[in-house]
Amino acid sequence: MEVNNSKYLKFIQQGLEVAKAIPKYFSKYSNKIFTNQQHLVLVVLKQKLKTTWRNLLEILKISVIPEQLNLRRIPHFTTLIKFYKRISPLLVNKLLAYSTRLSKPQNLGLGVDATGLELDNGSKHYELIRGKDCEKRDVIQITACGLMDSLIVSSARVERHKTVRNNNFLAVVQESAQLGQIDFVCADKGYDSNKNHEYLIRELKTKSCIKIREKSVSKRAGRSTIRKRVLRTFDDKTYHQRSKIETIFSMIKRNYGSAIKSKSKETQIQEGYHKLLTHNIERLCEILSQIISQGFHQNCCLANFKYVSKLHTIDESIAYQSSPSIHKIPSHWWCSSTSGLSLLSSSPLRTRL
Repeated sequence: MEVNNSKYLKFIQQGLEVAKAIPKYFSKYSNKIFTNQQHLVLVVLKQKLKTTWRNLLEILKISVIPEQLNLRRIPHFTTLIKFYKRISPLLVNKLLAYSTRLSKPQNLGLGVDATGLELDNGSKHYELIRGKDCEKRDVIQITACGLMDSLIVSSARVERHKTVRNNNFLAVVQESAQLGQIDFVCADKGYDSNKNHEYLIRELKTKSCIKIREKSVSKRAGRSTIRKRVLRTFDDKTYHQRSKIETIFSMIKRNYGSAIKSKSKETQIQEGYHKLLTHNIERLCEILSQIISQGFHQNCCLANFKYVSKLHTIDESIAYQSSPSIHKIPSHWWCSSTSGLSLLSSSPLRTRL
């Protein structure tokens, strides 16, 4: 079995490509034993493997991952934790935008929504004894803006609140607007406001597909608002693209867990951002593999077409020179591929005078 075909090594290679967006060292006085790119790949690899810092280092000792990362030695787990705390959310958002550009999006159709990640710190038995299961706990809220065609997160905000808030819509859309001209923006009724509609239509010159709360629309005659105009020209077919942002959240929770394991507030927010970055890197690997497979399929189809066309030319020359009869294709002319057999079987075998 070839090691290069491992999906984890492909994930590491794609992670190194994304990590080029950050500087190699944060300070000129760094000891330069490990680079920021190596640290970042190990951090997202921990999220992908759903393991602890110590177990990650044990995996490195028995694998070829250090060779792929050009590590001089295995880092101590506290080194990774220090980098984990040092990297800022602003820098992770920059990595999200850079990974989105690497996917080379053709259509900038965006979907905005929010989800929550639960805090998994205390045991259920302890919470039952202390009566904390009845108390209202904080949640890590993720407000994400994703591309509807490639299912990649272009920008996000991760915060810790007691209640769900919808105040990060403009922030994530503004960051995603730097990628290019946006085709449409989809969101549910929680983001329905004049301020959001005006920004999309007048500032970004794009289609607003935010669901309108019809009961809150003014019915006074002669009073025209931007929400009324959006309601009259609302595109339900485009709005149904919004379900793909729910698909992104489902993929993140199923692949990397729906609970936050970190203890402090800062590291909990960092863990939420790194789940999103890990998802983007894995999506880039899948998109790249699809492009390679499609190119290989097209080359195979082109080769089969040229080969079968040559067989038809030989068959027509034989039919023209011989007497009218049923001509069979010789056995050594058969194409081994399925597409070639289907084309040969569909060709006429009877000749005319």
